[in-house]
Amino acid sequence: MKTTDVRVRRAITAIAAGRPVVVTHDHAAQGYLVFAAEAATSSLVAFTVRHTAGYVRVALPGAECARLNLPPMCHHNPTHRVSVDVRATGTGISARDRARTIAALASAGSQAADFLRPGHVAPLLAEPHGVLAKCEPAEAAVDLARLAGHRPAAALCEIVSRRNPTLMAHGAELVEFAVEHGLAVVSIAELLAYRQRTEPQVIRLTETTLPTWAGNSRVIGFRDLGPANPGGEHLAVIIGAPGLRRARGTARPHRVSDRRRLRVDRVPMRRGTQRRTQRNVSPGQRRGPIPAAPGTAARMRPVRL
Repeated sequence: MKTTDVRVRRAITAIAAGRPVVVTHDHAAQGYLVFAAEAATSSLVAFTVRHTAGYVRVALPGAECARLNLPPMCHHNPTHRVSVDVRATGTGISARDRARTIAALASAGSQAADFLRPGHVAPLLAEPHGVLAKCEPAEAAVDLARLAGHRPAAALCEIVSRRNPTLMAHGAELVEFAVEHGLAVVSIAELLAYRQRTEPQVIRLTETTLPTWAGNSRVIGFRDLGPANPGGEHLAVIIGAPGLRRARGTARPHRVSDRRRLRVDRVPMRRGTQRRTQRNVSPGQRRGPIPAAPGTAARMRPVRL
């Protein structure tokens, strides 16, 4: 097992048990104390406030922000949502009150009318696909909560340097803090690599048929989820039945022209190889290539799957 996988799984186990973890952000050179919002307690919030900047936020997917009527705090930054307090609390600033608000934001039974606005807990909008779409602390926090079996809601706050309380902790100081308090440490980059290895990186969009020189074929459109090419689209053109046990299909990249005809890319290829590829996808055989064509799934005629 890879070392990065071990670190991610330790963090997931800790989150599942209701403990906080340290999430490091390599680009921002700082770290965050993160815990599942469902697991919020007075002692956990007090610990978080004591060792962080104190401005505890709760990362939520867009669907939850819409369900709880949490509009943007300002128009130029839709990530930060209007702060809230759950009703029937005191001043809203105590660790007990904030723990109740954090847990209420994570509850599936909460409604928009259950919260007062403004308050002392600020929700953050997180991308629905997590770190696969955006490598930021809010997405990492929600991913960890979800992977740990909790609702997709997580509290987070920046860890403050003990050596210089006017700055945020970073680097070795974050590791020292985690070791002192027995906390798991994981970076956003490690979480991204873990999800890329263990989860599908594309989603299926639509399917239709396409006439080719080998007869009608199935064309399936996919969209990338990864941050390297977010929203990138690809086509899988399936001729015959390449999934059969005895099939020996050949896969080659193609592009779809304006006439919706497939042509081989201009890459070094011997004529004999091309002829063999064409023979492999003849209508009478039950095997064929699965060529991929980027950037054309959006132009496909959608059909019901």
